[in-house]
Amino acid sequence: MKKNQYSEYENYILLCENSRGFKLSYTHFLNFAEVKRFLKQISSVVSDTFTYEGNIYSKKVTSQTAESLLDSLERNNRCDYSTFKSVANQIKVPV
Repeated sequence: MKKNQYSEYENYILLCENSRGFKLSYTHFLNFAEVKRFLKQISSVVSDTFTYEGNIYSKKVTSQTAESLLDSLERNNRCDYSTFKSVANQIKVPV
């Protein structure tokens, strides 16, 4: 099967195998998906503050860093866990 045919959860399983720190469970996958949506919002905003789900946030990472994380996830099923975790902590989502 080709990578573009994998489900989001199958891609998450590959991420867990390829990157340290990520935990393999469906609950962790749901948390991961929420942080990924948050990263997409960060990458699409130029200013240092933005709104996400009715709350105002200051960026902990730059738009370019967020875009780089998302690109790495999409292309290689890899991600820098420490950076991902710092973004997750901002919205209080355990990863």
